[in-house]
Amino acid sequence: MGPPSGGVTWGPPNQMLVRHDDSSVLHVNLTDESRGLIGAEQIRRMKRGALLINTARGPVVESEALVEALNAGPGRRRHRRLRQ
Repeated sequence: MGPPSGGVTWGPPNQMLVRHDDSSVLHVNLTDESRGLIGAEQIRRMKRGALLINTARGPVVESEALVEALNAGPGRRRHRRLRQ
């Protein structure tokens, strides 16, 4: 982990997706440790309107938690309803 540089913040996974981040980009290999790295708890901590960009393998983000958050999140009228 290095010091913040140019607006980029590095940190351990358990401190990712804090309320003040405008966006979070995932670049990790799919391993037993990274599977489900982003779940309901991490998504709940995200700032309203924040972007989550997953360039990693799909299972790094728990799909069910993401769909649930989008369907039940703040400003329902702004989110397109998704199906699993």
